Amino acid sequence: MVTVTDDKATPGASPVDPPAAEKAPTRGRLVVRRFLRRKGAVFGLVVVVLLYLMAFLGPLISPGATPNRTTPRSSSRRAPSTGSAPPRSARTCSRR
Repeated sequence: MVTVTDDKATPGASPVDPPAAEKAPTRGRLVVRRFLRRKGAVFGLVVVVLLYLMAFLGPLISPGATPNRTTPRSSSRRAPSTGSAPPRSARTCSRR
């Protein structure tokens, strides 16, 4: 028994669509796939991301523990800078 099919094709449609698995992957997907195959590279990326997260989120978690933080109390103890040293004669004491 022979089955006759309609030979009319719709314009713009391909007669056979390849399955999703057979389509060519994009360049970005190839790069990501090759990167994920390398365990050392993935580990390094995780370490770098964790370091960035700790650096930026650390002060939010414990804001009072920043060691180089300038407080108004410590800044008022410093003498204002004049920009130059006093003349040498003013620094020495003469005993006459």
